[in-house]
Amino acid sequence: MVKIGVPESWWSVNEKTYKAHLVDSIETGLNSMIALLRRNEYEVNADQLLADWATVKMEFLETPAPPFPAEKQRESMMAMVNAARRAVEAGKKLE
Repeated sequence: MVKIGVPESWWSVNEKTYKAHLVDSIETGLNSMIALLRRNEYEVNADQLLADWATVKMEFLETPAPPFPAEKQRESMMAMVNAARRAVEAGKKLE
């Protein structure tokens, strides 16, 4: 299993930037794995693997991503924080 960390800065601005960063990271990892397998003298059909990856990559980049759960939570938290700020500024008591 390979885990790829995605910094918030990749996805907080816009989806295209996020997807491009993610695709680049996956492709870097894929090429690294191919090189490692070749160094360890495993037979790898890299051309077919990279052709399959190109198809998956194109489909991924063309498909809109669903919102991240954290985005929904962030929106909710920010709404509560803004409501609290407005209440404090207005001198009202929070209920």
